[in-house]
Amino acid sequence: MNRIAFITFLTLGFVLTACDEDPVSSNEIDNDGRIMFIRNSREFSQICTIKPDGTDMRVIANYDYNGEFRYEGYIYCRWSPDKSRIVVEGGPRNVRGFVGWNPLWMMDMNGRLLYKLIWSGSRPVWSPDGRKIAYVRNRSYVQDLYEIEASGGNETILLEAEIGSGWGYSYFPYDWFSGQKSEILLSETFIFTDSTGKRGVRPSELLAYDPDSKGKRYLTDDKVNNGYGRISPDGTQIMYTSQLPEPYLYYLSDLLLMSSEGDSIRSLTDGRQPVTYFRGAWSPDGQRFVTSEIRSAGFSYEEHGADIYVVDLATSMWDTLTFDRGKGITNLVMDWR
Repeated sequence: MNRIAFITFLTLGFVLTACDEDPVSSNEIDNDGRIMFIRNSREFSQICTIKPDGTDMRVIANYDYNGEFRYEGYIYCRWSPDKSRIVVEGGPRNVRGFVGWNPLWMMDMNGRLLYKLIWSGSRPVWSPDGRKIAYVRNRSYVQDLYEIEASGGNETILLEAEIGSGWGYSYFPYDWFSGQKSEILLSETFIFTDSTGKRGVRPSELLAYDPDSKGKRYLTDDKVNNGYGRISPDGTQIMYTSQLPEPYLYYLSDLLLMSSEGDSIRSLTDGRQPVTYFRGAWSPDGQRFVTSEIRSAGFSYEEHGADIYVVDLATSMWDTLTFDRGKGITNLVMDWR
């Protein structure tokens, strides 16, 4: 299987840089863990890690476009609970040019692709025991929730989206509750076609879905788009983003904190310049949160970008980890372990 993956990788022109040492760990004792993020530009796509103080950035895997920009590369990735493997969306692919048609791969900690999990999937999330991976797959204009054994094998559908004539539901997984709960944190979006034939969407809500009982527990119920939720290490809190649905404010969002029951909501972005907060992760001790902050400095691609920020939940102080905005580079947070 390794040989097959390697041949496929060469055939599709991927330049994959693997480190001789584990790019996540270090000889020194580091209780703060490391932050994993995807770093993309017109020239390259990389999976990187960095220390929470913004130092010691290491490249796990590198895909060089060789001067020809394509909408390919690494899209999403998450560490296994024991931080021994990485599930990756994107990378070497068999289908090009179709949005949402991305394979899911298993990668080792040195950036080597081990095997392909599934031919098409999106937003993979590990189960707390590291044995399964949940993800969504497109069906018509909706997305269904699946799971697959982390070692590979047959996929199982967990939540089949309702779909009708011109309407349907779509889901995105963000996290998996640990402990006795088997719930998966999802966003749910209702898609519809209006009287003019134009497709629209209602604001998305966050919910906890139990695959065993098929029960849904809604955590938000308002008129804004809620998403990118992450569960705290102790399972008691959820950090998420909230965006107004109006077109002229669509790219502005807040970073909010709520209890795992959906109450006690607190904003972490009051007083900050309006921007878009995109994905995030908790520190291992649950005292800090890291997120990507996107600002559009102009209309050209090179003037756009995203940097990584860490917020201390006790003091509400923000620190900047990367300084690439304005260089055409986006740094998108994936995980922190």
